[in-house]
Amino acid sequence: MKTKSNSRKRTSKPFAQGDIALNPEVYFTDTLSVMKSSLYQKSQLLPYNPDDLVQKFGASGQGLDKYEKMLRDDAVKAALITKKSAIIASGWSIQAGEETPEAIDIAKWVEINFRDKFEGSFDASLYEILDAFDYGFTVTEKVYEIIDGSMILKFLKTRPSQSFEFHQDDKGYLLPDGVKQWTRNSLISIPTEKIIIYSYDKKRDNYYGNSDLSAAYRAWFSKDFTIKMMNIAIERMGNPLIVMKYPKNASPEERTDMQSIINNISAKTSVLFPQEADIEIIQAQSNMDLFQKAIDIYNLSIMKAILLPEKMGFGGDTGGSYALGKVQQDTYLWILTKIRNEIEILINECLIRQLVDYNFGEQEKYPKFVFKPLSEENKDEKAKIVIDALARGGVLNDLETENYLRGLLGLPEKEEEEENDEDTSISDNEQSKKQKSKPNNKSTKDNDGGDEDGDEKNMQLKREFKLRRKLNDYEYKVDFEKINKDLEDNTAESIESLQDILVKMRDDYTNQILRKKILENKDISLAKTLEFKYIRDYALECEAFLRKAFNQGRGTAKDTYKKAKKTFAKPTTNIGLVKSKALMYIKEKAKLLTGEISDKLQNKVRAIVADGVLNGDPINIVAERVDEAFAKYVAKTGSEGYDYDGGSLYTPVNTEIARAYSAGMSEFNRDLEASGEIVAYEWSSVIDMITTEGCRELDGIIYEVTNDVWNKLHQPRHWNCRSLMVPIFRDEEYIADADIGIYDEF
Repeated sequence: MKTKSNSRKRTSKPFAQGDIALNPEVYFTDTLSVMKSSLYQKSQLLPYNPDDLVQKFGASGQGLDKYEKMLRDDAVKAALITKKSAIIASGWSIQAGEETPEAIDIAKWVEINFRDKFEGSFDASLYEILDAFDYGFTVTEKVYEIIDGSMILKFLKTRPSQSFEFHQDDKGYLLPDGVKQWTRNSLISIPTEKIIIYSYDKKRDNYYGNSDLSAAYRAWFSKDFTIKMMNIAIERMGNPLIVMKYPKNASPEERTDMQSIINNISAKTSVLFPQEADIEIIQAQSNMDLFQKAIDIYNLSIMKAILLPEKMGFGGDTGGSYALGKVQQDTYLWILTKIRNEIEILINECLIRQLVDYNFGEQEKYPKFVFKPLSEENKDEKAKIVIDALARGGVLNDLETENYLRGLLGLPEKEEEEENDEDTSISDNEQSKKQKSKPNNKSTKDNDGGDEDGDEKNMQLKREFKLRRKLNDYEYKVDFEKINKDLEDNTAESIESLQDILVKMRDDYTNQILRKKILENKDISLAKTLEFKYIRDYALECEAFLRKAFNQGRGTAKDTYKKAKKTFAKPTTNIGLVKSKALMYIKEKAKLLTGEISDKLQNKVRAIVADGVLNGDPINIVAERVDEAFAKYVAKTGSEGYDYDGGSLYTPVNTEIARAYSAGMSEFNRDLEASGEIVAYEWSSVIDMITTEGCRELDGIIYEVTNDVWNKLHQPRHWNCRSLMVPIFRDEEYIADADIGIYDEF
C-alpha cells in the first residue's frame, strides 16, 4: 500500500506510471514488448521459420524444396506467372522528389541507370524478387560498378531462399550480422546494406514471410495423388482382366499350359487352347470424369490459395456472369495494388535512397520508383466527360485540369506558359489597309530566288531577321519575326542538346569495345550486337523539342486570331482529342528522327567494329573511324566555320520543328475552320530571303479551306521550308485562285 508521501500526481503526465514518468523519451521511443511467446520459446530452435512445410520436413532446405517441386505443376505455374506478370506488366517510371531542376535531373539519372546502364533487364530482376510468392521471402544482392566516378547499379542477384537464415533479437530486429547464408562449406554473414529482403505477406516480425504455396500444398498434394491414381486406372483400362475357365478334370500340366496362354495373350495375335476351355475378357468401366472433376476442384483450390480470380479461366470454369467476373477482377486489382505498393516502398527505401546518397549526397526528398496504373479501363470515357464539361464551362479550363485530362489520355503534362498580356490588337490605321478586292500580292515577289535546294550555307546561318518582301494586307496580323525566332532558336537549342547526347553515345560505344575486349578477343559476333546507349534520352529530347514547337505554333495561331478579331472568344469543340492525335503524331516523328541514329548510324559503326576485328586493326584506328562516323552529326561548326551548322542533324531537325510548329497552328485553326471563322488560307513565302522556285510561285496564292489542294500541299512542303499558311477570316474580302499544280516535294 502506497503512502501519501510517495504517491504521484497525474495531472501533468497522465500517461506516466511509476518511475517511467521520469524518462518519457524511453517510454515512447523504445520497444518494450518482445516477439516470442513465453509459452514455447524455451523449446523453440532458433532461427525459426514458422512455415508449415519447413516445420514438417526440416529447416535445412527440404521444406522449401517442396515448393520447388510444386512449381512444376501446370496450375501452380500458370497462376504464379499470371500474378507476377500482372504486377510488373504495366511498366514503371522514376518520379522526381520535387519540381526543381536538380531533383528532376537526379530522377532522370536514376531512370537512365535502371533502363540503360543496368546489365540485363531491370524488369526481370523485379520478377525474380517476386519469387517471394513461391518461398515466402527473397534475398537480392545489390552489385554496383564505378563508371566515370559514379556508382552505378550493375545488376541485382536474387539468391536461393533455401540457403538463408534470419537471426533476430528478442524484440524482432535483425542483428547487425543477422542475415546468414549457407554455402557449400560454411555459414557466411551478408551485410544488410548489401541486400534487399522482400518478405511476402509478412506477419509481425516474421522475415520468412508466408508463401502462397503453403495454402495450396494440400490441394497440390491431393491433385498429384489423384493424377497417379488416374494413370493407374488408364493402364487398367488398356489391359482388361482375362479369365479362362478350364474343365474340372484338367490335369496339372494342362492347367499350367492354360495359365501360360493367359500370361502371354497380350503379346499374341492368336492362341490355341482345348475345346473344353473358355476365355472371357472383363473390361473395366471408365471413371475418367470423376478423376477430371477432382482435378478441376484441386486446380480451383490452388488458384484460390494464390489469390487468382476464378473467372480468369485457370480453375476449369467454363463460363459465368460477366458482372461476377468484373467484381473478381476489381478485387484482384486491390490485392495487386497492395503488393505493388510494397514493392515501390522496397525499391525506394532499399535501393534508390542508397544509390542517390552515394552519388549526390543526402537529399531532402528522393526520387520515387512508381508502377504505372494497372487498369486503363474507361480512360476514353472519362476523357470525353471532362472534355464535354470543359466545352460547357462546367470544369475550370486551367492548367491543372488540362494536365489531369492529359493523364487520363496517357499524354505528358503541359508546362505552365507565360501569358502575353500585351495589347496585340491592330490599330485603326492598319485595319483601314484592308481592301475590298484581292491585293496584288504577286507584284511584291522577289525574283532573285535560288535553286530548288536553296543555298545550304545560308539556310544554316542564324542571321538577322529580314523579310523577303513587303507584307500584304492579310499578313499584317501575323508576327513573322516571332515565328522566325521561335524556329531558329528551337533548332539551335535542339541540335546542341542532341549533339551532347551523341557525344556521350559515341564515348560509351568506344568504352564498350574496350571493356568487352572485342578487338583483343577477335569476337566478331559480339561486335555485331553492340548497342547504343542513351537512345532513349535522344528520343525524349526529340519529342521535347517537337512538343515545344507544337505549343509555340499553337500560341502563334492564337495570337494571330486575337490580333485579327480583337478578342479571344474562340469557338470550342473537342480540341483535346484533336490535340492528343497531333501529339501522337509528334511521338511518331520523334521515333523517325531517332531511327536515323538507332538504325542507320548504329549499323554503320557496328560494321566499322566488325571490319576492325576482321582486319586485326588496333583500338585507336577503330576508335578514330567511329569518331568519323559520328563527326557529321556532332560537328559544332560547319566546314566553313559557320555557327549552328549542326551537320547532318540540321536539315531533319529544322524541317521537323517547322512541321510540328505548323501542326500546332493547324490544331488551333481547325475549330475556326469548322465554325466558318476561317474561310481560306494564303500561302506566304515571305520569311526566307532565299527560297525555292515552287514556293516563290505559290507565294500569295489563296485557296479556300474546302479546296482539295490542302490534302496535297502542307507546310513545310520541302526540306528547310519556312513558308506559312496565313488564315483569312470571314470578314476579310478575298478572291480565291485556281489550283496551279504545285504541291509537296516530300
